[in-house]
Amino acid sequence: GLARAENKAPKLEKLQAGVEYAYGPLRITFIEAAWDKDPQDGQTERQIYPSVGGAYLMIHAKIRGAGKSDVPFSLLDDVLRVHDVGSMFADTFTDDKLNDSGDVIPGETVSDEDAEYTVINIADAITLQSIGPGMTYDVVFLFNHRGTEFPDVLTLHTYNMTYRASSIDGSFDWRDPELSGQLTLPLKPSTAQQERLDRAAQRAARKAAREQRKHSRVHG
Repeated sequence: GLARAENKAPKLEKLQAGVEYAYGPLRITFIEAAWDKDPQDGQTERQIYPSVGGAYLMIHAKIRGAGKSDVPFSLLDDVLRVHDVGSMFADTFTDDKLNDSGDVIPGETVSDEDAEYTVINIADAITLQSIGPGMTYDVVFLFNHRGTEFPDVLTLHTYNMTYRASSIDGSFDWRDPELSGQLTLPLKPSTAQQERLDRAAQRAARKAAREQRKHSRVHG
């Protein structure tokens, strides 16, 4: 998309979770935020692979096509940005990798406002290619984040567009994404991720107890 327009002191609409808002020919309802290292853990047919050395930031939403024709995915590119998370997002084209010793070799990191995302259609766990007129999709905005340190509250910035003619060829389209709204959501591990964290804590507690018993027998 075109570069996002952001004034020095834009007047932002305070958005609420669970409320539908208009973004050009789209209607989007943001629902909740969570993070997960492996969103498709246990599923046989994977579209999303486990994060290497990090986690995925996931924004659950519903998207509805309000126009008279299909809306291409490219229009979603400039709808949403994260704000003030810490500039720890992976560049789309330089993913983290593991070396032969199993150490994480990080790729490049981009700022929060430049962090790109994929929109996943939850029904079939594949990237949403287009939004049909009158159709509603249950989706996840998926960001690739470095590390698993997240704030307890996530701030999102949303961008609206203007329907106008191109100054180059006169064709009409939705253009000029401009910062317009701000939404805050509680941010916590997904249910599956929390279960993994709980199991890891239980294993650590059992190990510590065994070490304590061993220590007591030796020095008792």
